[in-house]
Parts: sequence; C-alpha cells; structure tokens
Amino acid sequence: MMKDKIFGILIIIVGMFMIYSALSKRRIEREDHQNDSYSNGQNIRAIIFGFFIIFLGIFKLIF
Repeated sequence: MMKDKIFGILIIIVGMFMIYSALSKRRIEREDHQNDSYSNGQNIRAIIFGFFIIFLGIFKLIF
C-alpha cells in the first residue's frame, strides 16, 4: 500500500520533469531562432506525454 503511494508520487515527479524540460527546450530554441516544425512537434509530444504520466500517477495514488 505504501509502496504504491511512493510509486505514484515518483510517477508524478517524472511527468512534471518531462513537461519542464520540454518547455525549457522550447524556450531556448525560440531564443536561438532554431525552432522548426519537427522540433515543435517533439516538444508538444513530450508535453502531452508528461501530462499523461501525471494522470497515471494520480490514478495510482487514488486506486
């Protein structure tokens, strides 16, 4: 029971880190004027996947 809660919290932290890294990479690319459509797609996919991982972590905490 306690291991599930710790695992859920770790999953949420990993999802938050994925979102943070994708947003910071996107900001750096905008400052350097290096963003293209492929890189934007990768960043958006990482953000969506990060939210999905956070959702799974919340689901793990509740159930």
